[in-house]
Amino acid sequence: MIVWCVATLGFYSRKLSVEDIARVLRTEASRRVERGSPVIVRGEILRLREESVWSLDSPLDDSATVESHLEYLLGFIEGKTSEILSLAADCDIAVYVSFSTRDNQGGFTLPPSMLKRLGELDIRMEVSFMGNEEDVEDD
Repeated sequence: MIVWCVATLGFYSRKLSVEDIARVLRTEASRRVERGSPVIVRGEILRLREESVWSLDSPLDDSATVESHLEYLLGFIEGKTSEILSLAADCDIAVYVSFSTRDNQGGFTLPPSMLKRLGELDIRMEVSFMGNEEDVEDD
């Protein structure tokens, strides 16, 4: 059983700024990172970012189904098809889904029609399973 799920649409570009992407999409990002900004870990600058990142998070509660989160993002995508196609030459575009289950097992099923809708725009989907550390037993 899935305990929580989140989904994000991301645009990654070495050429365009976050403002360029937002201007084309006519939408502000949920999260944004500019190319050239520092990657800081524990107070230390490791490197400068090589790409700008514009992302839109599904606003649904993390208890919503994977299918519901994707339906929200697909609604956005399908409402901006020409804009997204115009960005495709300069951006890597993907939908990201992260989820966790109660017992570190399980998954989800998506209808072929939903996968087809993503595929028609050549948008890949990446899925991350986040294990529940409380359920992991020590050897």
